[in-house]
Amino acid sequence: MFTMDTNGTLRTATQFEYQNYQSLDIRVKASDDGNLSVEKSFKVLILESPDFSELPATLKIQLNGSVAMDFILVEPGTFRMGENIGFEDPVITVQLTKPFYLAKYETTLLQYTVGHDSSYVHDESLGETVWNQPRTTLTSWERDNFFTDINSNFKSMIPDGWSFTLPTEAQWEYACKAGVKTYKDGAWRHPPYSTGETITKTDANFGGGVGAQTRSVGYYPPNAWGFYDMHGNVEEVTSTYYHNFSWYEETFVVDPVGPNTCLLYTSDAAD
Repeated sequence: MFTMDTNGTLRTATQFEYQNYQSLDIRVKASDDGNLSVEKSFKVLILESPDFSELPATLKIQLNGSVAMDFILVEPGTFRMGENIGFEDPVITVQLTKPFYLAKYETTLLQYTVGHDSSYVHDESLGETVWNQPRTTLTSWERDNFFTDINSNFKSMIPDGWSFTLPTEAQWEYACKAGVKTYKDGAWRHPPYSTGETITKTDANFGGGVGAQTRSVGYYPPNAWGFYDMHGNVEEVTSTYYHNFSWYEETFVVDPVGPNTCLLYTSDAAD
């Protein structure tokens, strides 16, 4: 139980040992001096928060003497996933309880090649622009082999118990939105883009047209958390199988990985 003044100041509260519970059903009742009141019930999930205070904010994985992959730590948090359109409907609330690292840039052709063979010396005659563009048109077999190789060759460079893998769709979208919110229709919400309600061709590479081409990674500005090309350039595959958001039976989910089987993986990009 707790009571609060009308200005929001906590007046009294009852303490309890939350370690004894996995969830709590809470009913809040607010009333005024005239005995007008309103009640609201909701469920609170009690989850253990991992200690990530000793994890570095960034990681640089040196693939060889001149080629590296940069990663940024993403802290746990809660966000609204999806949009009220198409297969992304309905919007659900997602809580991610564990920190993870996500690559700062899309994986380049050079990183992909050296990740397989750290002794590889790239052909400079192709030009740095080609080598610094994202590696595209990967088969699932090529992708799996890449992760097998970098986990075998570079796992000593990451925290114990961690491994290189694709992000889930929820992890990707959380990092893409980067905590950006706008006030619209009387409420704070995640806008469609990390740039806000709109996105332009100075923000990302999208839309096609005459002269359209894949750009080198990092050509456009990063989002609020420092990730590049989260919109446009190329589609980015996640580990989550393709599904309609109605697949989730609840409107609040924790660490979702998606369905177990489907024909396609999800990909995210601004078209």
